[in-house]
Amino acid sequence: MNEMLIWGMALIGAAFLLFILEVFVPSGGVISLTGIVVAIAGIVCLFMYKTTWGFAGLGVVVVLGPLTSYFMFTQVLPNTPMGRQLFLTDQQKPESIERSDREASSRLVGLVGVAETDLRPVGRVRVGDDKLEAMSEVAMIEAGAEIRITSVEGNTIRVRPA
Repeated sequence: MNEMLIWGMALIGAAFLLFILEVFVPSGGVISLTGIVVAIAGIVCLFMYKTTWGFAGLGVVVVLGPLTSYFMFTQVLPNTPMGRQLFLTDQQKPESIERSDREASSRLVGLVGVAETDLRPVGRVRVGDDKLEAMSEVAMIEAGAEIRITSVEGNTIRVRPA
């Protein structure tokens, strides 16, 4: 076998390995760009050996390149540590966050604070060291009035005069 044929096949193989490595090593695309350059160099080597081998190498890169990329980014990447950070999986969805939010909300109910602004019906209250947006359950509550948190529903904190 001719040396150019061996170099061409080796470079195309190395290019595919670089594309696979890109999935596991976050490089911002530097490894992929290097893989593209190496693949082009491999195709040039194959063309220097024989035109038929050059077109065959070009076909392999054009067909298998996108297929490999598709497989790696849809099947392999989501199962890597970096992929788990990039994609929100069902296990990471806000169920546990909701639970902790509900627990935090239930702790607020019954606390006493002071209205920092007029609540008409929405305004700012201070409970301990925390400043919160709250909604009055009754008519307007003037600034400086003492308030009590009666309920928390989602992001809405409802208050009444204490």
